[in-house]
Amino acid sequence: MTGVPVRSIDFASWIDPDAWMERMEGSRWKAVLQEEEAHVKQVITKRAVQERLGPFELAYRSANTKQIDLPFQCGPANVTWKSAFFKSWSFIGSDKTHSARDLVGSKDRVWATEDVGDGAESFELQAWEEGKAQATWKKGPVGPDVGLLGSKVVYLGVKNKLIYHEVWICDAATGANERCIYKESSDHVNLSLEKHADGRLRLIRDNSQDIDVLEIIPSGAFLRRKERFSIPRTWILPLTHPFSIEFAWQSQGLVVLRHHGKSALWKCTGTRSPRRLLEIPAGQILFDPYSVWAGSLPVLVCATRPDTGSLYYTYNGSTLSLAAPVIPTGLHSRRYHTKSADGTIVHGILTYKKDQTSFTKLLMIGYGAYGMPTNTGSVLTRWAPLVQSGWVIVHTFLRGGGDHTDTWAKAGRRQGRVHTVEDFIALTKSAQKLFRIPSSRTAIYGRSAGGLLVGSTLTQYPDASLMGAVYAEVPYVDELRTTTNPELPLTKLETNEFGAPAERLEDFLGVGLLSPADSAVDLKTPNILVLARTAEHDSQVFAYESVKWIRRLRQEASKAPKLCIVEKDQGHFTPPEATIQQWALDCAILDSWLEKEL
Repeated sequence: MTGVPVRSIDFASWIDPDAWMERMEGSRWKAVLQEEEAHVKQVITKRAVQERLGPFELAYRSANTKQIDLPFQCGPANVTWKSAFFKSWSFIGSDKTHSARDLVGSKDRVWATEDVGDGAESFELQAWEEGKAQATWKKGPVGPDVGLLGSKVVYLGVKNKLIYHEVWICDAATGANERCIYKESSDHVNLSLEKHADGRLRLIRDNSQDIDVLEIIPSGAFLRRKERFSIPRTWILPLTHPFSIEFAWQSQGLVVLRHHGKSALWKCTGTRSPRRLLEIPAGQILFDPYSVWAGSLPVLVCATRPDTGSLYYTYNGSTLSLAAPVIPTGLHSRRYHTKSADGTIVHGILTYKKDQTSFTKLLMIGYGAYGMPTNTGSVLTRWAPLVQSGWVIVHTFLRGGGDHTDTWAKAGRRQGRVHTVEDFIALTKSAQKLFRIPSSRTAIYGRSAGGLLVGSTLTQYPDASLMGAVYAEVPYVDELRTTTNPELPLTKLETNEFGAPAERLEDFLGVGLLSPADSAVDLKTPNILVLARTAEHDSQVFAYESVKWIRRLRQEASKAPKLCIVEKDQGHFTPPEATIQQWALDCAILDSWLEKEL
């Protein structure tokens, strides 16, 4: 079915003349990549972009140098989190570092999963022993997660790329005596392992936000749990508003609650009112997962805010105190809200320079999928040159995302995806009104599933009446072809999230209306710059999606560039060593365009 132009289902049939791109091979595909590279070169060699590149890279390096990365301790290893998908670690006292997606340690050993496929998410499980230069044993392919139960290592088996359908255990010391202890029977369920407080290891069965939780006990048996986080019924919780539980440490009486993007850490008991230890207007409160797993105090706590970046605290069992000095960023954040098209109140957070008196340009950031919380991160480390150039950076908390309750997250699935787009549009218009910034000086940004969001927004506002630029990283834009192609790794797993248009007419109509690559065929966007960045080894959103979308949007009469940057030897997640150069270039293009210098 991949690469075949005619797609037929029970109630529809259509032709995609660009379907041949889906195989991403042959001289014709190489020629297309060369053409896209030539289009990009025409723009990035312009004086306006080149003049910004050096200062923008410098701004990024300065911002990231100031950011403190305190290491977490995992058994005998120090671990630095580059991102949720890239970690570096080394044995304590050693200068030799290793990369990992996930790891666990005990005494003088570390077990880690590493992507050995240049970003293709082909994971290998490696066992390391302190004092030895090479791994003592390896296994692959495996899933990205690893756990430890006594003398056994627990890991995931791979059915197909990105599909993890089995749970295996083996001897931790030798890698021998492999045994499969669980095999998933449903094609719509993916498995993951989660390490919880006090040595608990849980298997998560995920069917597009519908999850089952099974606790794995040392014998290899499974105990069903009602919820992801164990909260005693005796705990007194702050029930003044709806919230979701992000983290719980039962033995310490700690719980992190999230409400429309705002996170708070509470100390709870069954005898007195809860005590709030920390609250942030947006971002993430992350406990050192290895100390929590070991059940040990004191524990390092990282609170990541858009205006301050990462702030580190130490919790000793009763009080929370700063573990590292606060480095001023010169940024200010404030929340705002507005009504979406159906009257629902939606929230966002604005970040800009404290001393700024005039506001010139606006970047709207959206995601709203999979029930995942919005990654507000640090605005300074991600968008340093834009903030310094007078931009306002806005993170939006949309239906479909994990910024509020489970009901909120599921409200953006399938036909509810239209609400996600409506929320984003409403927040964009509200921010423009607050700062008196016109659409011509507004850019919208989305990554991965956020590409579907910004692509759908572009479809509704091709006349530049909402934004002047669209920036999409590894964007999911060829939705109709992807959701009707069971050969692709994620199609069956995501029917609850994006729909099953091959089976349900209502899903077909909903996906067809939103699919950016399909609407781009006849869409005229002469005054909107569109920049898509993708990667050849991306296994989650294949590079051909961006190429199709951009080539369909590009028309001879268009005044605004339509650019597709295809990175080689990279996957869905940008390696930390490549981020500064790539981000600086993309920001230089955006800033040049909105300043009317291209």
